[in-house]
Amino acid sequence: MENSPNKTNWGITIESEQKYWDSKLINLFINPPKTCKYYNQGVIFLRKNNSIINPYLAKCNQYKCNREQYLRINTIFEAQNKTPASVLYNIIKFWLNDDFNGAKITKKLKEIYFLEKVNPIFLYKFLQNCRIIIANYIRTIYQLDPLAYNDAHDMVAVDESLFSHLNDEQIWLVGLINLRNNDIRREFVENRSSETLKLIIEKYVKKGNTLVTDSWAGYNIIDYINSGYYHMKYNHANWHFGYSSRIEGVWGKLKPLFKKIYSSIRSKNLIYFIREMEFRRLINNLNLDNKLKQFSEVIECVGNGINEKLLSDDELSSLN
Repeated sequence: MENSPNKTNWGITIESEQKYWDSKLINLFINPPKTCKYYNQGVIFLRKNNSIINPYLAKCNQYKCNREQYLRINTIFEAQNKTPASVLYNIIKFWLNDDFNGAKITKKLKEIYFLEKVNPIFLYKFLQNCRIIIANYIRTIYQLDPLAYNDAHDMVAVDESLFSHLNDEQIWLVGLINLRNNDIRREFVENRSSETLKLIIEKYVKKGNTLVTDSWAGYNIIDYINSGYYHMKYNHANWHFGYSSRIEGVWGKLKPLFKKIYSSIRSKNLIYFIREMEFRRLINNLNLDNKLKQFSEVIECVGNGINEKLLSDDELSSLN
């Protein structure tokens, strides 16, 4: 962890960074430990430190230990350990605003910190780490329980939608929504064959419930003897949507937001960006403070081990 006191090109002083930590970061994205991890009788207190990168240290109050810990460890800021946390916090704040894409965030950073240039790789790398966390979070909550349990007599609308972007990269996204409580699951798949759809349906919808689909042939497998499901089918080609319109509405909100914010995406990262759009939909009605709080809770839910998978400041070459 870098500990050089005044090496920053952001024009930030140690005093201003300490104030930012006091007012914005501590107890939101940075949660100081209460007790010492080295000495079970030790209680942690915060000590000011002569470093913009680490303006506070967590210190054990026991003279037998007296050890110090960096507060950035196991936080969203750990991987970017050469950038002041206040800068990264502002990037998150701008990014959670649906009206901001990378270009607008760059412009805002230039205005705030009086910069001529912001490294686009640095910005992409940090935001990609945020997307990695969100993707892990969504995958985690999807695995908690199915949409409909055995013989719950629920109706679940199922549909698949094709997402594509640069270089003709394409991926299918299968969506399922419980019409009783609007609970949603989504899975990325390489195709929409009968076998693929069967696996997704059986994963999230238990036997004895009703499936609502369009007339795509891949859903015919539901009608086989002993499938265990009731099946309602609508022919969209004839503009018959019925209950299936609910899942169509999900795509209607997700795709425009996706296109609005991002005009160019590396094909290998398409899934991460779509997961980001899902998260934005979840927090759409929250104000900025609650969006920040929700994202901090997402980080906590995923767990500290996420930092082992994030892109560090020394991995710029992999993004070229």
